Amino acid sequence: MALRSASRVAPFPVAIIEPLMQMAVHEQIEKYAAPAVAVSLSETMEEPQDPHLRHKMPLSRRWTVVFLAVSLFVVVLVPTVRINTTPSVPLGIYFRMPKGTSIKRGDYVFACIAPGEKAQVGLERGYLEPGGWDCEVEMAPLVKRVVAVGGDTIRVDETGVYRNGIWVARPPVGVDSQGREMWVDYGTFPIPEGHYWLGSDEMGYDSRYLGVFSPDLILREAQPFLQIRAR
Repeated sequence: MALRSASRVAPFPVAIIEPLMQMAVHEQIEKYAAPAVAVSLSETMEEPQDPHLRHKMPLSRRWTVVFLAVSLFVVVLVPTVRINTTPSVPLGIYFRMPKGTSIKRGDYVFACIAPGEKAQVGLERGYLEPGGWDCEVEMAPLVKRVVAVGGDTIRVDETGVYRNGIWVARPPVGVDSQGREMWVDYGTFPIPEGHYWLGSDEMGYDSRYLGVFSPDLILREAQPFLQIRAR
């Protein structure tokens, strides 16, 4: 399925993020930066009282502020976020929520695939991104939507995926875009407690081909921060 042009971006929560970023910046400065650097940055960020002098900040100081801001962004935020570039869920930035966060239907999660043939074929065909260190398989974690949780029953047939008798997703396809055969397992699947059926907003490599995900394959909840949706 071709990805359509992106058109809608979720609102940027400046009022929430700005104070958090300020707190994070000061915390990182106190923890990692030398006192002289902290003083220099503090002085640089002070706004001149005379409005006619505000535009006269030396260029070198401006670049110092930019460099430190980018560096602190990398230190503070990069370990907690992932940019999703696949069309199976909305493109955008997703935060890694703390471990132990309750996961329910409709949530997005970071997930791994169990070692085996499906993981190997997924890497070889490009369904999975290589790299990463969170999964036993050398793959970047998937971002998927929770379709069903423990206690639900999933049924898959030629007409779609049904949760407790209600249609929730398109059926799996027998071949991929290049004509290669896919795993299609029709039937009824009771979801054990603590396990999950993961899906995609569009066609993707998910439980329709991989089956039920055990709890050890679910890393954390993925909280959308900024999403770009296609029409």
